[in-house]
Amino acid sequence: MLEVMIAFTLIALCAIPLIYPHVSMVKAQKESINKMKVNHAAKLILVNVLEKMHKGTITLDDIQEEKTFEVTATELNEIAGYNATYQFFSEKHKERDASGFTVHKAILSLNFISKTNSEKKLTFEQLVFFASRLPLDEIKTDEPGVDDEEYEIL
Repeated sequence: MLEVMIAFTLIALCAIPLIYPHVSMVKAQKESINKMKVNHAAKLILVNVLEKMHKGTITLDDIQEEKTFEVTATELNEIAGYNATYQFFSEKHKERDASGFTVHKAILSLNFISKTNSEKKLTFEQLVFFASRLPLDEIKTDEPGVDDEEYEIL
């Protein structure tokens, strides 16, 4: 009986070094797949943000004030376990030119924060250029009479 227990112990000790690399590869693959899902979700959220800008849901005042927006659960349906926010950081703008446009440059920062580990954070940044035909203080997207051509995404 003792010989059988020694044999099982030797087999277990020899099997651990053979199994360990495969377990670490599976963990690395899961982490890589998770990062790809977050990257894909970031691109989808970017499209949704640009659509909101085009529709006027996100105003120039929100961008200038560097307001933080929460990403809804429906936009995060692919990646469970993360909360996401996005924020614009206005870099500079070019005053109205001959065409009547004021061109703005901003950085869209998209942050994914793990629900289980708040220190685990992924950040994506995207340059966004957009133009307006009216000065910032005259744009009111919720007023009637302001048509879609006064606020365009380039």
